[in-house]
Amino acid sequence: MTVSQTLAGQILAGAADHDTARIWFDSATRPVDTTLGALVADAERAAGALRGLGVEPGDVVAVQLPGTYEGAVAQAAVALAGAMLLPIVMIYGPRELDFILRQSKAVALVTTREWRGRDQAAVVAGLPGGGGLRAVVVA
Repeated sequence: MTVSQTLAGQILAGAADHDTARIWFDSATRPVDTTLGALVADAERAAGALRGLGVEPGDVVAVQLPGTYEGAVAQAAVALAGAMLLPIVMIYGPRELDFILRQSKAVALVTTREWRGRDQAAVVAGLPGGGGLRAVVVA
């Protein structure tokens, strides 16, 4: 398999071929109007940050973010870092999150600071044993 046949290779090729393609994220709190090239450039920086936190190819990275720009960047970043994406829906609370993280052996979690009045950072901080995570990124 060549690099261009991987998901990361396809993300990079798509951005190179369609750099100026417009992307809109409709949000009551943070609408974003950008391009595919800008999104992938942000994802490349985020992938470098994940690698800097010790995420290695094949590691599981959980992402618990809504369908926002940050969520799209995080999902692409996981692929660009060579890791496996574990998307977790926002409605899951501490018990479900802890179970999923432990069962998946996720090494990192990307989440939001707050979601609909719930302090996500406090939820993660309260997980028994930190959920087995080596890194938590708050977007």
